[in-house]
Amino acid sequence: LNLSGFDKFDNTVKADSTWEIFPALGSIDAQGLLHPEKAGKGKISATITQMRTGKQIEVSTDIAVTAGETTKIVVAPNPVQVVAGEEVMFEAISYDPFGNTTDADLNWQIEPSELGNLAPDGRFSAVRAASGEVLVRFGNVVGSAEIKIVPAAAAFLKIIPEEITLEAGQQLRVEAIIEDKFGNVVTGNVLWSLSNPSLAAIDA
Repeated sequence: LNLSGFDKFDNTVKADSTWEIFPALGSIDAQGLLHPEKAGKGKISATITQMRTGKQIEVSTDIAVTAGETTKIVVAPNPVQVVAGEEVMFEAISYDPFGNTTDADLNWQIEPSELGNLAPDGRFSAVRAASGEVLVRFGNVVGSAEIKIVPAAAAFLKIIPEEITLEAGQQLRVEAIIEDKFGNVVTGNVLWSLSNPSLAAIDA
């Protein structure tokens, strides 16, 4: 920025100058170089003081500062735990180097993809019980949130193998798997019994 003082005959007057920005959108150094930082609108005021007479003159001009290049993306909530079948709404905010929010066109992704469905507005529907990340990208800038999905309530009980044929005296290890309605394994205690206890014995 240049600031010069003139008399009524357009002669340059030797004067000292001071600068002020309101609100504080940035700073101006002694050479009149503007360093914008905060996005917004305001005014730059300059005061010149004639060195010979001490007379002061103040002038002002409007200023508008817009956000800079996107350098950071913050995703929330982070971290988060959700039950399979439930939804969680994620929010992503992009910033420039000075903390101003930017209007970046963000791309959403869930990793790994089998964890569930992630909509373009950040709404996530959990399916597979596991841990992963929600990734939000703008060019080479990436923000992330850790997510852990836990199984829903038990819905199915499977016995493996499903059919058993044994000779007398043989042994076989039988496994019981508890699953929720999405096929996630649920931890729980299983009580074993035989419909005809005279056929065999089964331990815990």
